[in-house]
Amino acid sequence: MNKLTKYACILTTLAGAVACSGGKKAQGDYAIIPLPQEVVTQGSAPFLLKPSTPISYQEGDAEMEQTARFLASYVKEATGYEPKVITGNADKGIHLDMDAIDYNDPKVLDSLGTGHTDGVFQLESGGMKSFMKELKPQSLEDVIAGISLYRPGPMDFIPQYIRGKNHPETITYDCPQLEPILKATYGCIVYQEQVMQIVRNLGGYTLGRSDLLRRAMSKKKASVMEKERQSFVYGNEEEGVPGCINNGIDEKIANRIYDNMIDFAKYAFNKSHAAAYAVVSYQTAFLKYYYPVEFMAALMTSVIDNPGKVSEYIFTCRKMGIQILPPDINRGETVFSVDHGAIRYALAAIKSIGKSVIDEIVKERKTNGEFVSMKDFVTRIKISISGAWKILSRQELLTVWKETAGSR
Repeated sequence: MNKLTKYACILTTLAGAVACSGGKKAQGDYAIIPLPQEVVTQGSAPFLLKPSTPISYQEGDAEMEQTARFLASYVKEATGYEPKVITGNADKGIHLDMDAIDYNDPKVLDSLGTGHTDGVFQLESGGMKSFMKELKPQSLEDVIAGISLYRPGPMDFIPQYIRGKNHPETITYDCPQLEPILKATYGCIVYQEQVMQIVRNLGGYTLGRSDLLRRAMSKKKASVMEKERQSFVYGNEEEGVPGCINNGIDEKIANRIYDNMIDFAKYAFNKSHAAAYAVVSYQTAFLKYYYPVEFMAALMTSVIDNPGKVSEYIFTCRKMGIQILPPDINRGETVFSVDHGAIRYALAAIKSIGKSVIDEIVKERKTNGEFVSMKDFVTRIKISISGAWKILSRQELLTVWKETAGSR
């Protein structure tokens, strides 16, 4: 490939990434040289050029390095961005900063609402998939609440939560002071922190006392909770608690609020704990949406010792339109890997062949080149087992060759 062709390919890729979306053929006056007759767009998310997006080239390729630096100067002139030029073999040349992603990306949230959450942390059980389809989260806050509610006890409040989310005009509060506390959760008490905030804002509790009540409720200490009811509703002058009545809240309403807190606090979840889970859930959903092939390859690698889960995720890949390539002794890796937009089956997932054997095969191939024949393969492969070098058994060699090279 000559230099001019490389320039054209890179510029076409850059411009095409911005122009393409939707998975259909399109025609238009694209700023690409040479001008294509048609552009076939892809169904996956468009590539977004950001100030943090680096440009990578194959290490040792001086001509491609020159091309990459030319592209960097072109991008700077066109956008003002100054992309870093780095060496590497990354397919997309993108380095993710998970702390900098948009945690309220509507596309990612919509993907959760479809229920297609296989591999998404905390959200891939059958029940949670159905819940996500009902909930249709529109913010990270909804994901946090969903993780908190989907447990024995709080599950009873799910219909009320979804009704309030979909029809906010139906939400009512026992007193105005509750609205700023419960508005984010559509009128439902979802978190232990909300219980603490209610007794502070309505009953005049201190931070320390509100936490003691939270502990008593979570441990179902009936005597402590009944004693605190008196303080919450009527106040405790000796301990400096004004109580709801002294704050202008009706006695019946105060008791009803306390009853609701007791019912829910038996199972209430700590929001900070739920938020930590939800962030990981969202991050995995983000990776699955924007980098589906890479995500599914990594996901299957994480369960490589569980053939049942591997099969389950292969089925998921097929539903997502991701091609699974057969194991290949000259293309495959120890783990599931990305190969030109498809997933190459992991060599270590082949039955009856240990990981140490596969590691040595991959090492030999990368060191001395591809295997060209069965004889070449048998001659070159040795493996260290328990510290002693030996030639692989005939059956082991035949199994590896049949399962990999034989598929090509």
